[in-house]
Amino acid sequence: MADEGKKITVECFRFDPDTDPQPSFRKYEVPFVRDSSVLDVLEYIYEELDPSLSYYASCRRGICGRCNIKVNGKARLSCGELVTGDLKLEPTRPGRVVRDLKVEDI
Repeated sequence: MADEGKKITVECFRFDPDTDPQPSFRKYEVPFVRDSSVLDVLEYIYEELDPSLSYYASCRRGICGRCNIKVNGKARLSCGELVTGDLKLEPTRPGRVVRDLKVEDI
């Protein structure tokens, strides 16, 4: 359940190499929900604000590692990282971006 009226700002890396001349960041305001994961926030953005956002969401249990992104500058699994405040989300390997937070497999 959302903390009544509390919102966080999510600054999210955006880049589509097929159409964008260079990467940028887009800010979203989302409701703060106690005990939600970064993946929950990404799903909220996708479902409620911007269906063009691209990210990985595979096992949702911290096993596969596909949802690995930088959260406030540190590599984390988005499915297991709990949200405590504002977020800056980036791909872990920006030189290998497929689109937004999705990167090429090594």
